[in-house]
Amino acid sequence: MRTRGLHKRDVNAAAGPRPIANSKMDAAGHAVQRWTLAGLRNRRFCSLAEATATILMLGEQLNMRATRG
Repeated sequence: MRTRGLHKRDVNAAAGPRPIANSKMDAAGHAVQRWTLAGLRNRRFCSLAEATATILMLGEQLNMRATRG
């Protein structure tokens, strides 16, 4: 008895995240980048520690912000 070879439609493998979910995550990441960069615009920092503190403060403000949904 000869066994049949596998075809790509015969294999049931996990495909990973759905493309729509991946694009939503990508859009959310871009929104966080825009929010952070907008808060840093037109500012000058004397040290890296000062810039890091400002970025952390902006992250906290973003997390406290009410979202749609």
